[in-house]
Amino acid sequence: MNRQLVFLLPRIDKNVFSAHALLARQDIYASYLAKEQGGNYKKALALYSGTDAPVNAETFNFIQPIWLGSTKLNLFYFLTKSLTHLKNPKGERLVLVAGTPFQPLLVARLIASRIDNCAIQVSIHGELASIKKSQIKYLFLKSQLRKVSCLRFVSSMQKNDFQSEPKFSTVPSVVTPVPISTENTLDNGKKRVNLGFVGRIHQERDPLLWTEIANSLPDTPKLVVGDGPLLSEMRGKLKSGEFTGAVDSARLNEIWPMIKVLLSTAPHESYGLTLREALLHEVPVVAKKSAGARELSSKFPNLVKLFITPTEATAHLVALQESPPHRDDFKSFREWFVQEQNESLRALAKLWAQA
Repeated sequence: MNRQLVFLLPRIDKNVFSAHALLARQDIYASYLAKEQGGNYKKALALYSGTDAPVNAETFNFIQPIWLGSTKLNLFYFLTKSLTHLKNPKGERLVLVAGTPFQPLLVARLIASRIDNCAIQVSIHGELASIKKSQIKYLFLKSQLRKVSCLRFVSSMQKNDFQSEPKFSTVPSVVTPVPISTENTLDNGKKRVNLGFVGRIHQERDPLLWTEIANSLPDTPKLVVGDGPLLSEMRGKLKSGEFTGAVDSARLNEIWPMIKVLLSTAPHESYGLTLREALLHEVPVVAKKSAGARELSSKFPNLVKLFITPTEATAHLVALQESPPHRDDFKSFREWFVQEQNESLRALAKLWAQA
């Protein structure tokens, strides 16, 4: 039986990445299913809302982006419009991909209640401890597991944490980190002078802890890349530093060579996408101890230093700025990352093909 992939992406304006970058990631995922299915592959549908106008669909090879509306489109209308595009699946099995266990999963469950022959894959990005902070979200996820065909985790440590609970251990699953394009990530030789923050400036990344640690190094230039609800407070508390605001992927590729060390203060990092991007750009990392950071540090201890207290973070930052890692360590990371990414995306495609 042929399968068609359907990515459900309501309100992508809430995502840290641009709409185009988020859709480009779905295009990477879909390319692996295309390889798995060969001549039977049909372009995946990417149903999305949250932009003022449609993203140019011609830039994608393996997905068909379908714009359902702007930021004003609520979940009910997203569901209604989704059903109009899925009402005639022609006997195909639809594999509904929910990018998070919350709103997209709710939409997927409602679609599956109206259209026969649907499988649902849920992607879980956060650590178990982080999700449990919201009992409503945690109980919703657990209650829906009997209707979920497969789970996607982003790291082995994260998967192990979840599968220590019986309900999660019974659902077919795969570990597939968030894909990153490795093109244009090699160091161009610019002098690195900054301590960097890269990401959405919100509580989940604890930007005020970042500010506290950065202020302990008054002579080190600071560069904050990103935007978010805590931007004003972070700007007010940082004694000196440059703020770029939100940037697209092309601009970020130009910024990475300016950063000497990335400081990550996110308390719950199940995978560490930004950490990996930094290492691909030959930027060492000092990260608060979390599942994703622990996994990276265990494999590449010269590149990723962990801390619990601000004093430990400052000591690591000083050491890395005075004695940067050898480029061979970054080369080893790149080789490992490319192999891991290819293998994990192939595993995800096989799971979709069997769902």
